[in-house]
Amino acid sequence: MASPVRLALTSTPGKAVSGTFILTARDGPVGNFTIAVPTGKLTVFPRSGSLGPGDSIAITVRATSKVSFSAQLIINPGGLVVTVTLTIKIVVKA
Repeated sequence: MASPVRLALTSTPGKAVSGTFILTARDGPVGNFTIAVPTGKLTVFPRSGSLGPGDSIAITVRATSKVSFSAQLIINPGGLVVTVTLTIKIVVKA
């Protein structure tokens, strides 16, 4: 189980921003999970690992971009999806 399944991040152009979601093993252990990252604008840590029955781990997602985007992380086994959305705010200095 992943929670939340939607991770909304906000930043300014080119500045890195991070968020986390929790991955929990339900109905038994997870021998080896992997997280597929579809874009170079995201880094994820850890991207793989193992969980005992009922164990949880915080997954850190870091995004860097000059434009807003949305991407889906795929977590296997199970095909879980976490959608990451980065919104870029333009700061106008007067």
